[in-house]
Amino acid sequence: MKRWEISQSWLCSWDILTLLSREEVKAMLRLSLEETRVYQEAKAEGQEKILKAAVPLLLKTGMSIEQIAQDTSL
Repeated sequence: MKRWEISQSWLCSWDILTLLSREEVKAMLRLSLEETRVYQEAKAEGQEKILKAAVPLLLKTGMSIEQIAQDTSL
């Protein structure tokens, strides 16, 4: 028996998601993680954190705000 073929009662526990691989979650939910709202939100948060760290560094190199906005698609 595969891990994602666990009984329905166990599936009610979100703890199971911490045990499954990306492919097992994809098979169980019949969609990829990239299609979920939680993934999209986490990705956006990560991109925002990277930009917050990168912009001051880019300004120190002499780039203008306009150049940074254009190069980072802001």
